[in-house]
Amino acid sequence: MATPSFTDRNLLFGGASPSYAKATAGRLPRVRVDRFANNLRDGSGIPQDKTKAYEWYGKAAAKDHLDSINQLAVCYSSGAGVAQDQRQAYKLFKKASNLGHLQAKANLAVCYAKGLGVAEDEDEAARLSLEVINSNDAAAKQILKLLNPET
Repeated sequence: MATPSFTDRNLLFGGASPSYAKATAGRLPRVRVDRFANNLRDGSGIPQDKTKAYEWYGKAAAKDHLDSINQLAVCYSSGAGVAQDQRQAYKLFKKASNLGHLQAKANLAVCYAKGLGVAEDEDEAARLSLEVINSNDAAAKQILKLLNPET
């Protein structure tokens, strides 16, 4: 992934000077990068650019930021900013899930239930779904509604 342009760094740091942005370019806080990627994805306060959002999620994911790994997988799953690749989405959902990310675990359950990027496995989908259901993560539980929209 390319080094962020001055415009990206300027937006990331809310109007920071070019010298500050240049000095900190390699040491961006993961959470701030994730928020910046979310803003790019949604067009929140800045022009929407899903390709750049994908790139920024990748930067944070490379530093093991769990939300970013999950969001990078969502990019691959939906083809937002990158060519759709269900297998890569599955691998990233699995990585984040194994590290304890509940929304990724819910997404992984959907992959197994629908055979997205992996062989369909109803038992594994049910096991993962049960773990999510027993959690207190409302967003992860919302993802499971993809499996049964009537609930």
